[in-house]
Amino acid sequence: MKIGVVYQQSTAEAKVAQATKTGVTHAMQKLGLNFCEIPFTQNFVNDINHEKVDIIFNAMHGKYGEDGYIQTILNAMEIPYTHSGMLASQIGMNKILTNTYAKACGIPTMQSCAILKQSILNDDYEITQKSVIKPVNGGSSVATFILNAGEKLSDAQKSEVQNYEDGNLFMIEEFFTGQEVCIGILGNKVMGSCKILPKEEFYSYNAKYHSKETVYEAPANISPKLYQNLSQHSINLHNAIGAKCISRVDFIINDDSYRMLEINTHPGMTATSLLPKICKYNNIEYEDIVQILINHAEFERV
Repeated sequence: MKIGVVYQQSTAEAKVAQATKTGVTHAMQKLGLNFCEIPFTQNFVNDINHEKVDIIFNAMHGKYGEDGYIQTILNAMEIPYTHSGMLASQIGMNKILTNTYAKACGIPTMQSCAILKQSILNDDYEITQKSVIKPVNGGSSVATFILNAGEKLSDAQKSEVQNYEDGNLFMIEEFFTGQEVCIGILGNKVMGSCKILPKEEFYSYNAKYHSKETVYEAPANISPKLYQNLSQHSINLHNAIGAKCISRVDFIINDDSYRMLEINTHPGMTATSLLPKICKYNNIEYEDIVQILINHAEFERV
């Protein structure tokens, strides 16, 4: 069996994808698996055929990797791949669609509204309460900012929005004060929790991938009742959108009050990623996660 590890070299989350790719390939070496690296380029289909791979390990993040794009191609090629299928990926990547499914599952969500990228650049919006501006289809806290009531983005922040090329739709979401807690799912089962304690006001790109001051508490120090509620919500949402094998559902908690933040059908596998931390507490090593994902690889028949 030959495994093709696919990663992207551009897009907003390319650096994260390459870090995931590095971790995954090192794990495959330890596992003694036969693999090759395949960059996601215009020659992607030809490269797959040339390498004669049996399974694709999807190490991509963000645009093309977890929005249903690559899944659609692999479904058509009838090549098994890791992580979720086309529709679940599309839903999980789109925060507005995710909120719709979450509400149907009875999960508390934050108030939000959609706004076009150009409207942000033109200052054509009004912040009536402390809020977060972020891409609807984004991840890794790229182009994500906190604004107070009456505030507008600075020129530097507008420049980041302008340079964000993975989508034209953003959202303005209420800022719910609290701590971030995530629930990890692997093999379609809840693995545990992790609380994130950044030194910054929120879990920014810097806090995720560069800061050495961010504290990760696994398992999260929360009440058993709250853990039970978050776990049930997470598996319900995972199943509702049709996610496969793996996902991570993020919440903001304030005592026993909470709001869902998002579901990630393609959790990061970098050195600082959350799901490996959760799994490690359950004696599931990084290499085990990789093997489980490979074991669950499949394509969707068109």
